[in-house]
Amino acid sequence: MSTPPVAHYSEVYRNRKVPLLAGLIALVGAQIMFMEAPAYWLMILARLLQGVSSTVIWTVGLALLYV
Repeated sequence: MSTPPVAHYSEVYRNRKVPLLAGLIALVGAQIMFMEAPAYWLMILARLLQGVSSTVIWTVGLALLYV
C-alpha cells in the first residue's frame, strides 16, 4: 500500500539519505510507542507506523544499493 509512493519518491528525487534517516527515526519511534502503549488502538497505530517505516527503509535502502 505504501510501497509505490515511496518507490516513486526515491526514483524521482536523488537525495535518498533523508527518507532513509526519516524511516529509521519513525521505526524507532514506532517501537517505543508500541512498547509503551496503554491502549489497544495505540498499539494498532504503532504497528501501522512500523509497517510504513519499514517499507521506506527497504525500498530506499534497495534503491541505494542499485545506484
